[in-house]
Amino acid sequence: MKLKLSHLNNSRPKFLFLSIFLILTFVLTACGGQAAQNDSQPIDNPVEEVSEAESDSANGDSGAIGPASISFANDVQPLFEQYCVRCHGDSKADEGLNLLTYASTMAGSDFGEVIVVGDPDNSLLAQMMVNGEMPKRGAKPNAQEIQLILDWIKAGAKDN
Repeated sequence: MKLKLSHLNNSRPKFLFLSIFLILTFVLTACGGQAAQNDSQPIDNPVEEVSEAESDSANGDSGAIGPASISFANDVQPLFEQYCVRCHGDSKADEGLNLLTYASTMAGSDFGEVIVVGDPDNSLLAQMMVNGEMPKRGAKPNAQEIQLILDWIKAGAKDN
């Protein structure tokens, strides 16, 4: 008994279309239409602001870091080392931005300052992290880590 392969080849486009249709139906059903209905949240700032009280309870820590006590050396620099210096370090400073030290961070990039003291909304480095544009490769900081950097900038981006 021989099967005609030409008959099977004619059914491939139909099978492919049916498969894609079923997958899309499943995805839309699984989401429950949430994506299309959720227009109550602004999309320009995906990082949720966490109050100190929420941060304390989430961490199980009653002595959480407040914006005034954020240390560049102890809190911000380790995040830069974890996420940024691979591309913006001493031997490799893409776009002229070196995030290894406080002085080099504040010096900015080839395009100018990346930190506007007291103003995270106009700080290029912060906004690129908030928008998910940086880092380009590897793991990205979570919302709490990004919020820590935003709070540091807002509190005056001090070298402490």
